[in-house]
Amino acid sequence: MGSTGGCKTGNFNGRMDSWQKRSKTKARVAKKQAGTLQAHKARVKRQSGVRTKKHQKRVEHAKKMAAKAVEEPADAMQE
Repeated sequence: MGSTGGCKTGNFNGRMDSWQKRSKTKARVAKKQAGTLQAHKARVKRQSGVRTKKHQKRVEHAKKMAAKAVEEPADAMQE
């Protein structure tokens, strides 16, 4: 009673061929990585949303200040 002799089911007598073991491990890792990747993508997306909002505010504020400076250059100099 040796190995499974190329049997396709990995649990014939508790033994598994190396290629089966490898493919199972690969599948398990791939599944785990897929979950991690999705979570990472979600985090990045969330973070980039925050970043763009912050940047947008900054740009708007800068525009407002620039417009103000153009409108009243004399008053700005006195203050």
